[in-house]
Amino acid sequence: MIAKQLVITKTCYNCYELQKNCFYNLYFTVLFSLLFNTIRMHILSKFVVGLQFGDEGKGKIIDALAAEDYRQRMGTAKNLVKDYIKYDYCVRYNGGPNAGHTIYHAGKKFVTHQIPSGIIYGIPSIVCDNCFVDINKLIGEIKYLNGLGVETAGLITLSTKCNIITAEHIAEDSKDTAIGTTKSGIGQCAAAKYARTGIRICDIDQSELKAHGVTIADPLNIFMDFYMANGRHPRFLVEGAQAFKLDITHGTYPYVTSSHCLVSDCFNTGINFSPTDTNGNTYEMQVWGVCKAYETYVGAMKFQPEDDPVLEKIQEIGREFGATTGRKRQCNYFDITSIIRAGFANQISRLVINKLDILDHPDIKKFVIIEERGEKREYEKEEFKSVIKATLHKHRLPNLEKIYFEETAEGTTVFE
Repeated sequence: MIAKQLVITKTCYNCYELQKNCFYNLYFTVLFSLLFNTIRMHILSKFVVGLQFGDEGKGKIIDALAAEDYRQRMGTAKNLVKDYIKYDYCVRYNGGPNAGHTIYHAGKKFVTHQIPSGIIYGIPSIVCDNCFVDINKLIGEIKYLNGLGVETAGLITLSTKCNIITAEHIAEDSKDTAIGTTKSGIGQCAAAKYARTGIRICDIDQSELKAHGVTIADPLNIFMDFYMANGRHPRFLVEGAQAFKLDITHGTYPYVTSSHCLVSDCFNTGINFSPTDTNGNTYEMQVWGVCKAYETYVGAMKFQPEDDPVLEKIQEIGREFGATTGRKRQCNYFDITSIIRAGFANQISRLVINKLDILDHPDIKKFVIIEERGEKREYEKEEFKSVIKATLHKHRLPNLEKIYFEETAEGTTVFE
């Protein structure tokens, strides 16, 4: 009996020592973290991409995400998040002045083309390496934003490795009749880049850009320096231009842009995509895919079916004109098969379907889905939404968690 009690006592003593050691280990781990800035964090970056032919309303979604970040920073958000980590950078990783993002903020309309839309909320904004830059238009855009009360000085960084659109590129592009380009010189600039004859930002006198408050730097160096200084990768709001069906590889070639438009193409700029780092921080990518409840396209490709008055009415009521060129957009019905392909390629976790109210207009009231094998079927509004949800679930887009059906209403939406 005495022997058994001794065994129990020894066991209890060992447990006590183990608990004490665990306590000390935890204490010193926290103390070390506080002293050397190695507290583990979870960083959620958000990426916004188009799933159709562009003009899906990506600017509205970027505006909503940037606005929520601003409210968290100001302490006015509906659901304040403890230990909130703000966006460190808003990044454009593709395209050029051929893209246009429209945002309504504080009662004003903003249209940005080359500068990331997060600039409106004071988020440091980077135009990354694969963007094609028209310097005159960039400076004009800075003046335009300043005139609307947006402070840009010191907040815009332009990559040293961006290729420059020249007057010769624009003159050559203006001759296009086959593709239906925006005449911005994008294709010619891209051709010069890959022929290794292009001119980059690092090759020119940068004094005028710097005079307008633009920082010239290599984004890869910025992101590396950030990690060394903060012990973590930045939190990004990443803004894609154009869309999946305009991608130079995956799109409706040759009626495409000269950029890669998938989310994966942003990572060669140095944006982190690893789920962890050696400091114990964890990272999450939330990819927001954006489309409309119908499709639109601007260019020379024949896209809109003839003799369909409903599509003509959609174009009229939806005010379907390009943000960059002002050209009339061709319209067609919602192609769910292409959305599945685009969603899978971009590994989307959120899907936003804009402009549902246009189809619900009294003069239209027609909700059509182009289904597999090209069959067109008409549904009631709620059935339209249910079929989309059920079809996407059937095809099991690997990361898709939420689907939002949005309307045209101008202003900022608050997403859960």
